[in-house]
Amino acid sequence: MVPLREVYEKLEELDPLWLEETLRQRWRQLASQNENLVPVEAPLKNGAPLRQISMGPHDITRQESAVDILSDHLKRFRSYDWASTDLGPMSAWSYELRRMINLCMADPRPVALWWGPNRTLLHNDAYRGVLQERYPRALGKPVAEVWHDVPSFPANFDVIDATGKPAFGEDTLFFVTQDNGRILEAWISWAIMPLPGETGNVGYYNSCSVNTRQIIYERRMSTLLTLERYTSSVSTVKGFWAKILKGLDSNHADIPFATLYTLDIGDEWQSRQSDRSTQERRSSSSSDASSNFSLSGPSSQWVLQGVLESASEPEPPELPESMSDETSEETFGISLKVTVKTGQPKILRVADGTFPRSLQARAVSRAYGDLCQEAVLIPITRGRRHACLFIGLNPRCLYDADHERFISMLKRQLASSLSGVVMAEEETRQAKVSADLAARERMQLTERLNFSEQDAKEKEMRFRSMADQAPVGMFEFGPNGEWEYANDSWYALTQHPRDDFTPKSWTSSIHPDDRAEFDSHWSRLLAGETIQFETRLAKPFISDEYIGGERLQGEAWASSYAYAEKNADGSVRNILGCVVDISQYKFMQGFQERRTAEALELKRQQEAFMDTTSHEARNPLSAMSLCVESIISTLQPMLKSPGEQIRASRETIKSTLESAEMIMECVQHQKFIMDDVLTLSKIGSGLLVVSPIEIQPLDELKRGLRLFEGELRQADIPLQLVVDPSYKDLNIDYLLLDPTRLLQILINLITNAIKFTKDEAIRRITVTISASRQRPESNDGFSFMPNAEDSNARLEVEEDSAIYLQITVEDTGRGIERHELDHLFQRFQQASPKTHVKYGGSGLGLFICRELAKMQGGQIGVSTAFGRGSKFAFYLKAKRCGAPVGDDKRMEQQRSVPTRTKPIASNSDSETRRRVVLLVEDNLVNQKVMAKQLRSAGHDVTVANHGQEALDHIRTTHFCVPNGGVELDVVLMDIEMPIMGGLECTSRIREMEMKGEIQGRVSLIAVTANARAEQQKQAMDVGFDAVITKPFKMEALRVEMDSVCGGQGG
Repeated sequence: MVPLREVYEKLEELDPLWLEETLRQRWRQLASQNENLVPVEAPLKNGAPLRQISMGPHDITRQESAVDILSDHLKRFRSYDWASTDLGPMSAWSYELRRMINLCMADPRPVALWWGPNRTLLHNDAYRGVLQERYPRALGKPVAEVWHDVPSFPANFDVIDATGKPAFGEDTLFFVTQDNGRILEAWISWAIMPLPGETGNVGYYNSCSVNTRQIIYERRMSTLLTLERYTSSVSTVKGFWAKILKGLDSNHADIPFATLYTLDIGDEWQSRQSDRSTQERRSSSSSDASSNFSLSGPSSQWVLQGVLESASEPEPPELPESMSDETSEETFGISLKVTVKTGQPKILRVADGTFPRSLQARAVSRAYGDLCQEAVLIPITRGRRHACLFIGLNPRCLYDADHERFISMLKRQLASSLSGVVMAEEETRQAKVSADLAARERMQLTERLNFSEQDAKEKEMRFRSMADQAPVGMFEFGPNGEWEYANDSWYALTQHPRDDFTPKSWTSSIHPDDRAEFDSHWSRLLAGETIQFETRLAKPFISDEYIGGERLQGEAWASSYAYAEKNADGSVRNILGCVVDISQYKFMQGFQERRTAEALELKRQQEAFMDTTSHEARNPLSAMSLCVESIISTLQPMLKSPGEQIRASRETIKSTLESAEMIMECVQHQKFIMDDVLTLSKIGSGLLVVSPIEIQPLDELKRGLRLFEGELRQADIPLQLVVDPSYKDLNIDYLLLDPTRLLQILINLITNAIKFTKDEAIRRITVTISASRQRPESNDGFSFMPNAEDSNARLEVEEDSAIYLQITVEDTGRGIERHELDHLFQRFQQASPKTHVKYGGSGLGLFICRELAKMQGGQIGVSTAFGRGSKFAFYLKAKRCGAPVGDDKRMEQQRSVPTRTKPIASNSDSETRRRVVLLVEDNLVNQKVMAKQLRSAGHDVTVANHGQEALDHIRTTHFCVPNGGVELDVVLMDIEMPIMGGLECTSRIREMEMKGEIQGRVSLIAVTANARAEQQKQAMDVGFDAVITKPFKMEALRVEMDSVCGGQGG
């Protein structure tokens, strides 16, 4: 039997790996049964390690390696405190780990070895380029700690453990931080190979290749190709500027921020210089653009063409749309003129203070959100076309030689593309005058035919070649209309079939109505004349362009220039000429004429409106004057009668009251005219607004109809309110609507119904309210007026939550004739001139109704038959809402509508409480009349001429002098006054109350002619308790005084 020691030595010689692994497994079994045994990887108790298998003299894990020269990394690797890691001291490392470390260190590629359950990092010297600032602290650390900011990378190890397959990453973006703290892009391709062990993967071999330079190069080249694709398709310089930023937009990383400014030196001046620049280009096409650079234009401005930037909060200040060269230096920190003159890109840096301060907060990377630390200002110039492109540089790339080369290529490409566009644009301009040149050349060639036949043929070939390329139509016909020649432009203009050569068949291209006139032109040509004429073509003119919302289309027009070519005997040989399309010119000519006619018609309508308004305003003045004279003539003789008591007959009192009521009617009529003119002015200037609040439509409707009770009773017209079942079916309670605009439409329609019904034999008005979820549509006998597209902004309500509220006003009046319907709902127009003569009015009411309905998402329409009455209906788009919460008084003021004439109430109709009133009014007439009315109502009145006098009086009242001060219940104050106005005075009073200088709260009511809702709101915001507008009735003032004073008084 062979001795056991010889067997062991033989196994150690022939298969040391098997022997070591077998011994390790057996040792683990024994160690699990006996706690006194140390693990196989640890040193023995006497300090001697287990026997290691030798890997040769160059094993870098040996304590005494034969490697003569160790790199800094290997020195740090060997001296690292590995005993503090999960791997233990280097002397106890397994054969597999040592072998993989030697393989890793020998690999020229960046390689990392992740070992053990925590995947501890061991790497070679080349991997330092991947770690960057993480080196050397990453050595010996777990993967989750090394790449904590790239969580997707450690996750790959779990996938490898689960599948057993290696993981790969092609051109993966990592971010590395330099020693100075700057974060840079790193594009890395990597592979992780699992190293299987006894119970799983003991390690992972992670090889890498850094492709950052190649990826960035390809990305930049792709940007240049995209830019070339965008700019190569344009034919004008203006279009070229617009395409630059579009071409750069896709590269968010290398073009994180960009803005383009172009130099506008004035079209007229540039046109004068065009020929000169063409000459310079021909004489020195290869010279530098900056050598003859000049900015000496009459009104040169740098104009913003666009910005590429990321959205940021808060938004930075907007860049100027245009600026002078001096202003450009303030914006960019350097003169754009100087930049263009140098012709070289200028690097601007935050570090050296050259980066414009005004753009630092704006230049944010569209890719990463970092602030750009560097920028480049690139001049783009060709001849007299100049621009400056400001680009914020990628904050995660260094500005190295590759970056500088990209900027240089970008500048050259832009300059080259601009040159091509400028040349194409110049060639297009030159082509516009080719018609005259072609005709002149043709005449010269014709004259030379008499000198030499051969020379004539050569000249004809030259002419034909030029004529074929001419952008205008050119033709040559025989004296009987035979075909000789026509170029492509002629066929395109006339649309004559190319295969039809019948003599004079080309006359079918002329408009039938103009052919007789053309025959006379043809006769003149045959007589040897040279003529120029315009004619219409049979084809229509249709363009894709629009101007003022109107498409360019209509009749096609052509302008022709023709002459007769004669033989030696004076007979006509041929008719030659050219033809140009002038359809667009003719359209613009007609367009201007139509606009002029519309302006004149609008002026006529405005003048007629002013005449009507003046007439409507002056008529009440005349009636008021006569009524006043009647009152004076009635009362003055009565004053001459003896005694304190004056007796007046019932007829005298009735006549006086009728005159007074007539004056009130005239005042109300004038107020309606002023309200309509004010509303029209707001509509025309776009200032009329819709302010929806929570309302109950049926209650608002009833409230509006109550305004007409007196007028309906006086005219003996019954009014019926009908609630349609649809309103109840939808369970309508509160809707979001503007009550003022709703009642404004209703009042106009009810007023018209009363006006046109009161003289009829059958008098009846029916008001119906209904609702639906679908937008009401026109039907048989009834049609809604269409709305114009250029209306003011409408109330925005989503369709799925919309409620359409419809109100119909039907009367038994005279009705409207068919031809009068065309004038309804138009500005300054009534149904017919007889309407104003018989019924009065300004012609604004229905137009205002139409605009108000349109602004609230609705329409208005009419159904009528002459002699059988009319039915007007309108609908508004609304939204359901809950009951209102808040200041009920303020909400009531928002519902204010124009007051209507009611029967004058006597003092016995309401209980009058005695008040102590301070009346502040600068107009002495109004002051006197109003004080008299208040005293007649039983109030004590003190007057002040302006706000300062009011303050002085308040300081003497019980509000400031508790014992012995003058009593004061309420202050009635005008707003517009000298020395101190009502708003300032009220503000001072409220301020004194807050400081304690005034005890309690002074009741203040504004009495003003400022009728606009904005002005009334301003008064309430300052501190007034209520606002009443002039003209008003004493009963309305009494109600406001009772409301403000809370029922208290003498």
